[in-house]
Amino acid sequence: MSSSLGVPASTVHAFVHTVIDDHSRVAYAEIHEDEKADTAIGVLTRAVAWFAARGVHVESLLSDNGKIPPINRLNSLPGHYN
Repeated sequence: MSSSLGVPASTVHAFVHTVIDDHSRVAYAEIHEDEKADTAIGVLTRAVAWFAARGVHVESLLSDNGKIPPINRLNSLPGHYN
């Protein structure tokens, strides 16, 4: 059986990018085919907007795997990051 990508289904990977508000524990998540910096930055951009629409202001970023993109890649995001 093949996936929609034309490769065997057993070789297809999905990565769930999750952004969690540390105070409320409300989560935003997207599923993608990779963990590349551009993908993560896109997810983070949309998550910040999603949280802002709900009155949550992002003050800092933490990562469970230590792979936060370089801060200069995050300058276009609204808010202030430590």
